[in-house]
Amino acid sequence: MGGRPCYRTQLLIYLFLVLIILHLYLRQDTCENQLQRSFLSLPVFETTSEDFSVPSTSVKTIEETPFSIKFKNANFKSTYRILPEATNCSSALLLAVVLSQAKHFKIRETIRETWGRVETKMEPNLKVLFIIGRGRPEENMLIYEEAEEYGDILVISSPDTYRNLVHKSLALFYYHQTYCPTRYLLKIDDDVLFDFSRFFHFQAKGKIPENPPAIFGKLWRRSKPFRNPKHRWYISPRHFDHKFLPSFCGGPSYILTRGAVAQLLNSTRNVPFIYNVEDVLLTGILAEAAGVKRIDMPRSVHPNDRLLKPNPYGIKCDMDGVPYLFAVHGRKTPATIRSGWEKLSSLNCTYKYP
Repeated sequence: MGGRPCYRTQLLIYLFLVLIILHLYLRQDTCENQLQRSFLSLPVFETTSEDFSVPSTSVKTIEETPFSIKFKNANFKSTYRILPEATNCSSALLLAVVLSQAKHFKIRETIRETWGRVETKMEPNLKVLFIIGRGRPEENMLIYEEAEEYGDILVISSPDTYRNLVHKSLALFYYHQTYCPTRYLLKIDDDVLFDFSRFFHFQAKGKIPENPPAIFGKLWRRSKPFRNPKHRWYISPRHFDHKFLPSFCGGPSYILTRGAVAQLLNSTRNVPFIYNVEDVLLTGILAEAAGVKRIDMPRSVHPNDRLLKPNPYGIKCDMDGVPYLFAVHGRKTPATIRSGWEKLSSLNCTYKYP
């Protein structure tokens, strides 16, 4: 008899703890859903004279051109605010789209003067654009002026934030398939250097084949998903419940064949939308579902600029003496972009490898 009160007390404590755990679980689930919805259901951004009025210019725009991409758990929607003319797309081998921030005016100018400059001999094969999200009112007018001057700006309605990188990537995939379906698509951030002449050389040598559909870049294997909800790359087990992520190409730069882009867009309905891990979602989870190969290019695509520094092992080249390295990440200012480009474009061959 004397043990019953103790038993009841233990039972009450147990039930109380269960209720607390259930409350915390439901609260976390609700927060996740609210956060996910906040990035999937962005309100339509209305054009006003204060923040996104269109000056009377010849900038090619398609008025409020919406597009949507259906995922398993949501319908991603956005709108093109500025669309550059789709010239040279039928003949070009490569469309390069640089993900840039609205405020990065000087960085875009530097890229146009360095690695993004389209030389006459490459012009038939190359088209370079910048994709930008919605900036502050004072930035948006300057962006229109920039678009009018250069004709290489693609603007979408999603706010220009780090968390909306996946918005820009989906928008450039859709743009490529709908308006400018070149044989290859380069997705590249504005802190990466890229040598187009070397890319064309290795493509012509069969090192970057069009078939089967594939993504080429720095491949990350057997990475574990971040499970801490406070981490910026958190992935909920509800969206991906495996111990290891599929192999994926690092986000700073990767190359897709035209067939790969098509297969990715045709397979989005089979995967959940995860707003904060652009490379994992698009080149890992989605690519796996779409049956798109991911091919590692460790000699050519480097995740940092270490290879631009004095290297005791020398520079590796192919049998024609062309350096394998053509993409380097980690140059975040106009000055470092210029100095890095001078080094990347002037590499001298030390060793030849087939």
